[in-house]
Amino acid sequence: MRLYEFAEQPDDLGFDVVDDVQEYMKNDSSFYRRVYYPTMCKMQECMEGQKDPKDLVRPMIELATRLYVEKYNINKKPQDLLTSEDYDDLINRVYEDEVEALRNGEY
Repeated sequence: MRLYEFAEQPDDLGFDVVDDVQEYMKNDSSFYRRVYYPTMCKMQECMEGQKDPKDLVRPMIELATRLYVEKYNINKKPQDLLTSEDYDDLINRVYEDEVEALRNGEY
């Protein structure tokens, strides 16, 4: 093995990072209990007040990305893990997954 092979890191991690971060947010019990669920409760309050609840999702995703990188020792900076398109996609995915529960007052 040559030294340059250690220094080069592929941009592609070999899996869908957006899917993986979304699964992390829902399945990590500590993150879900401390961040995800309270954010969903705030989103529900926004929907009742006729405000856009998607504004609350971005800070949650930024925190999730930082914790995800730390937990799984991803060799990227948290701000480099997701593109702005990935953030938008993840915000929409979270909203689409939860909108029915939010409308039904489940949070």
